Amino acid sequence: MSKRLSRILVAVVLIIAAVLYWCFLPPLSLFHFGTVLSLEIIGVIIFFLIRCANPDDWNILTKALISTGKIAMIITGVDLLILIICCPLFHGGMLYSQLGNGNIDNIKKVPYQQMIEEVDTSQLPVIDEESARVYAEAQIGGNSALGSAFKLGAGAKIDVGGIIYWIFPLEHAGFWEWKDYPSSPGYVAVNASNPSDAKIHDGYKIVYSKSSYLMWNTMRHVRFGYLFGGLTEYTYEVNDDWQPMEVITTYSNKVGWFYPEATGVIINDPQTGKREKYTINEVPEWVDIVQPESFITDQIDNYGGYVRGSVHFGKADEKQKTEEMLTVYKGNDCYYFTGMTSKGGDKSLTGFMMVNTRTKEALEVDMDTGITETRAMEIGANLWSDFGYYSIEPLPINVDGVATFVVPVKSEISNTITGYSMVCAIDSSIAAKGETLRSAAKRYSRKLGSSNVGFAASDRAYNYEASGTIFRIHSEMQEVDTYYLFVLSDDMTKIYTCDSALSDELAMTETGDQVVITYVDDGNGTLTVKKFDNKLFELQISENQQKRDEANSSANDDIEIPTVNPEENADWWNSLTDEERTEIMEQSSKE
Repeated sequence: MSKRLSRILVAVVLIIAAVLYWCFLPPLSLFHFGTVLSLEIIGVIIFFLIRCANPDDWNILTKALISTGKIAMIITGVDLLILIICCPLFHGGMLYSQLGNGNIDNIKKVPYQQMIEEVDTSQLPVIDEESARVYAEAQIGGNSALGSAFKLGAGAKIDVGGIIYWIFPLEHAGFWEWKDYPSSPGYVAVNASNPSDAKIHDGYKIVYSKSSYLMWNTMRHVRFGYLFGGLTEYTYEVNDDWQPMEVITTYSNKVGWFYPEATGVIINDPQTGKREKYTINEVPEWVDIVQPESFITDQIDNYGGYVRGSVHFGKADEKQKTEEMLTVYKGNDCYYFTGMTSKGGDKSLTGFMMVNTRTKEALEVDMDTGITETRAMEIGANLWSDFGYYSIEPLPINVDGVATFVVPVKSEISNTITGYSMVCAIDSSIAAKGETLRSAAKRYSRKLGSSNVGFAASDRAYNYEASGTIFRIHSEMQEVDTYYLFVLSDDMTKIYTCDSALSDELAMTETGDQVVITYVDDGNGTLTVKKFDNKLFELQISENQQKRDEANSSANDDIEIPTVNPEENADWWNSLTDEERTEIMEQSSKE
């Protein structure tokens, strides 16, 4: 091969490498395997072409292949050595504690009530991305100018001013649309709790986006300002002033080419192209997503799998995350939420984990039994089997201290949410459905109140005793269950609810009867009766009633709730801190 031809081929290889870099934008760093492998391949090819540049030697091709092969073997050997050094066998301790930023004590063990706080069910962000997209598309469907030139990009579920929204950027429909309309007018926001609150936010001149081309493509624009570090997890967010921003996570690898760790973010203003780099501790408060879901997924599995600090063939004491990774909000903070199961044959639920998407704060709840998110979806869909609805990603909530999954169901025809199921994570037999979230919550609370699960100890659910005269009583059917609702004459602001199975006396109780009850107030307007006694009757307890009472008493031994007098103890109880209340509850349960 002539030297001239060799130089031409080397130039071609370099041009191809430049084009590939333009397309894939890897970091220019020896600590990223893809970059190193690409440089090695390019280097070997160039070495071979240079070695072939001797037209007077007919055996040059053979010599070039042999020398290039030796170089390739040396490079491969070095790579294998690095891979062995990076093997989990030598880094089990680091992998086990990576979720806790190197300290396993940073993973806090908490009760479920502290992990998931009780919230108003009407404010739950249960709308999924697919349903939100339907409402967002309806907003741009009536605007021919927008609909012909732009499409909805990937949605981001973020907090804006204390309300959860789905944000969909308006992206270019293709190259020619970008050429004709080089800037996008804005985005569409859909309220994740109330999809009728959907609005186009336009009037912007967004030049940089993922759908733009050449140097106006966001990832290319950011990469050429940050050549050497890892970039991942692009998120289209808005700040508290509703200004659109693009957030890209920066990361580095903990050992060699592996075990990535988020180090901060780069925020790009899509209108001006101004880039700002922030470390983890400097990230603005309005940014929701810093930690990539893929990073947290691996770190949770490593936390559960390397409990002995190294690779181990036995599965005892090891655990792993469930299939689903949910996104939930606690106050203004966003978290990844997942169930944890044992790695043994039974795959039983061992608890839940929740990791802050900004700070990586990790919370863990240990449980003796329970169901996974996937199982909750199956149960939620089965409640609507006659309608042919299917369930979507559930949302974990706290109902009177009890772990509960809200499972939205959808119709294949409308592609929007048409109903809701609520399933107890502790006892899957406790489940209810409703066409609205409010009706599902009402039915679920009644079933939960009359079940053996009872109310977990919390500062919002404890027993009261009351007595008085029945002012009005009414029965209603919910599916196959009968419930009684009544009001006492001395306080008509409270409506009490109880299951017909609670007492045989309920069916014979009328207005004017004297009753003594014990009830639970969950703080949300639901007063669930746990004991009911009509003083008019001195009936001999039937055998079935006696069995029910004994079953309830036995089942509630481990979930006992203190009984208090509302008038004497309300002020005292409200004056206590959360820690003091929890301590009293735990002590009462032991007694």
